[in-house]
Amino acid sequence: MNALFSYFHGPEVGYVDHARELVTFLSSSPPSEGSVKKVRLSVPAENGNIYTLPLKVRIRTFRTVETGECVCQGEVVGGAEHLARLQKDVPAAACREPFLRGSRRLPHRIRVLGRSLPGFHAISVDFSPGGLQVEGLGTLAVGSALHLTLDFDTPGMEPVQCRARVSWCRQEGKEYRAGLAYMELPAAVRAALDHHLSFLESTCAFSGPQRVQLPPEPEPLPPTARPSPPPRSPEGTLESCRIDDREAILVLRSWRGPCYELRFPKPRVVRDQRGLAGSVFADALELEDSRTATAVRRRASSIPLEDPPPLTHYQLINDQGEVIFEVVCQGAAAQTRLGDP
Repeated sequence: MNALFSYFHGPEVGYVDHARELVTFLSSSPPSEGSVKKVRLSVPAENGNIYTLPLKVRIRTFRTVETGECVCQGEVVGGAEHLARLQKDVPAAACREPFLRGSRRLPHRIRVLGRSLPGFHAISVDFSPGGLQVEGLGTLAVGSALHLTLDFDTPGMEPVQCRARVSWCRQEGKEYRAGLAYMELPAAVRAALDHHLSFLESTCAFSGPQRVQLPPEPEPLPPTARPSPPPRSPEGTLESCRIDDREAILVLRSWRGPCYELRFPKPRVVRDQRGLAGSVFADALELEDSRTATAVRRRASSIPLEDPPPLTHYQLINDQGEVIFEVVCQGAAAQTRLGDP
């Protein structure tokens, strides 16, 4: 599927966390608060593979991280059967690992090796039963799964291989600091890590474990203080449109691939704003809570012997977030590939 038309099935986003019907994910572009978006949630499986779950989410909050990506939290409003699979495969308790809740954390510096680490290595800051904190040369994608080798300097202890998920990452001066949560440790690896923690506790010059208090993760800014999101990247142009009582037909040309024809059945409202906002578009939205669609539905319901039609509101927007074309139609849009340019 061409990325340009991912709004029909949703853009691919990276899994970070979930709790009941709330899902946290990493998106390459900033959403709009309150908007409903279709997404394809990429979830790392324990065997190292990735599987994708299609969901429809209502965006609650988001914040931009150092990489320019956005950490978003949304309420699942469509795809309940896929959410049930996510809750079964990835229990929420496993996502919020104990070390994120303030369990015992011991300061200790060792080498952490991994092909996915910037420069192929990092240095640990502290350890806990649920994970470790590291300092490195570059950023790590939140939600990504890493294969690591922990090169302990404990006498008689061999290096330990494990998998961990990036829970958070932020820049501190010229370095980057990240929290890594262990993923389904084998019994032998868990025993080795517990042994190392016990060794650290026994050799520390204090009684009882020490807590390393980290600054809290940054909270999403209030709407009035949130900086403007970075502009979206243009994706293509709206080449032509043809409208009659039966359907509205748009031809879109992708700058990365072929042309597509989009058909909107039985259009009720059509607004062509290309004269004001141009014909170059960067994104498309399907609006669930649409005042325009509600008004059309009310007018239709006032006509005797006619049931209110199921209506869908679509918008094409440019890189400044301005609407260049929108249509309220009866039913869902369909797309057809016209061929390579």
